Amino acid sequence: MVSRRQLHALLALVVIAAPLGACSALVAFSGLVGDAPGPVDGEADSLVDSTTSTDGAAADAGAVVDATTLPVRFCADAQGASFCDDFDEPDGGFSRWSSTHVGMGTLTVDLDASVSPPASLLATCVGGGMFNGVSLTENLSGHTRARLSADVRLDAFDKIGYGSILEIHLLPLPSGFGDYRVALIYTAGLMTLDVYSENNEGGSVQNATPIALDFSAWQHISIEIAMTPTPHAAAFDANGTQLGNLAMPAFAGSDTNQGQSATVGLPYLVSNTQPWGVRLDNVTVAVSD
Repeated sequence: MVSRRQLHALLALVVIAAPLGACSALVAFSGLVGDAPGPVDGEADSLVDSTTSTDGAAADAGAVVDATTLPVRFCADAQGASFCDDFDEPDGGFSRWSSTHVGMGTLTVDLDASVSPPASLLATCVGGGMFNGVSLTENLSGHTRARLSADVRLDAFDKIGYGSILEIHLLPLPSGFGDYRVALIYTAGLMTLDVYSENNEGGSVQNATPIALDFSAWQHISIEIAMTPTPHAAAFDANGTQLGNLAMPAFAGSDTNQGQSATVGLPYLVSNTQPWGVRLDNVTVAVSD
């Protein structure tokens, strides 16, 4: 059996880093249960059961551990999730994700803080422009609803900058659109839940709901996009409390088989000069039709 010290040594090797001038390290996040946004008719509760069994007690290095006393891994109990990553795999890698992007920063499996021990994802970045951050993305086949949940902790940020942490994009984009997403955004000292679309003519629509929570502590956030019924809607909740719904722009073409991508980390940074650091844990994606 691998001891915590040995696991620490293994995971410490798993760092995806950018070349010179890249970003520095960051922090972790919490856990949310009943996610039931309005227009999505309470189905969220049945999509993901994010209850966990962890007592946070670490075995002394080198001690013999009874397997029956070890906490159950979060992803082992994530009922209803089509995708889950608690960043506690012994290999500490990101191979289960569809893609990894590293711009001016690092993605690290880190043992310093977590919601479900022993590890969390630490995304760090300094500076950077649009799309020049760091992120993990899971591509989803066509579904009418997709929900992304994660424990989030913000360790460092640029007070005048703009950075996204969780995103659901439509994939492929609807005809006539250059962007179409729901996101958790930190900008100018305020965390918001955000709906954004941009058409190919340069016009854009953006709706935002502020979140009055302390993100220096773990917070469990869920964002969801629903393509039916029309009008399309985005729903949000934090730590089991519904925060609201925002309308999504209509578009021509099929709504029922539109695919999505779920992205976590620091995928989108604008006007940033100071270091960013965010921790993520217990990421789940749930889909339904």
